Amino acid sequence: MIKLILYHYSNTDIKGYIKPDFYGINNYTVFSVYKSAIKRSYFYLEDKPQEKIFITSKFLYTAEVLQDKIYNIIEDKLNLQEKLNTFTDILQEVKKRGYIGILGNVNGKYNIISLFKPIKIKSKINLTK
Repeated sequence: MIKLILYHYSNTDIKGYIKPDFYGINNYTVFSVYKSAIKRSYFYLEDKPQEKIFITSKFLYTAEVLQDKIYNIIEDKLNLQEKLNTFTDILQEVKKRGYIGILGNVNGKYNIISLFKPIKIKSKINLTK
């Protein structure tokens, strides 16, 4: 079983779990709602913020997830992008098949995992110190 280390940047001092409950509320996800209203939280696979919006984040959180619980839309072995019409349809199908998240690539620059379920925080680093 391969574990993936996930990195989540935030200005909020989160306790216990990172949850998709805040999807669509903050500046980062407000525009993602137009693509799909399915709630999810975002994580990088790299430990440095790739997007400028996160350079001033106060906290860096890590979490772990089993790789086989994440659908890789880049490889798209099920051809969901060909079979389904919208991103919402893809996310719904991924969830229906038992995955807890999806791995994608943004603008060819960085890989992001979107999780549909809360995930336990493994570590927290205060980036302001």
